[in-house]
Amino acid sequence: MSKYAAAPGFLATISRSNGNERPYEGENALQPSESMPGETNHRTDSGGDRGVSRALVWIGVGLSVAGLGAAVAYSIVRAVVGARRLPDDPTSQRIQQLIDEANSLLKTLDDQKHSA
Repeated sequence: MSKYAAAPGFLATISRSNGNERPYEGENALQPSESMPGETNHRTDSGGDRGVSRALVWIGVGLSVAGLGAAVAYSIVRAVVGARRLPDDPTSQRIQQLIDEANSLLKTLDDQKHSA
């Protein structure tokens, strides 16, 4: 069994045969940031950048969910408010007719004023 059977860069496994074997120590011992000879080191030195990018991804996901929730809530409120409108009563219709008639009279007067 190899002394580095578990994962490179961590303490070597202790032999189960006698229990007295100590982890490999000394000048040739691997440090946690090193890899075994012949292995390529796939780790990047920007471990902190990975945490920041992960946090930014989660912030983006959270904002997306919040935005979607706001859009759905807005749509529901618009649908409910639109459904509550009462049909126009006769008094409202008459008032609107008078307003329209007054606007047309004002327009006619304005046209006559500019043509004279």
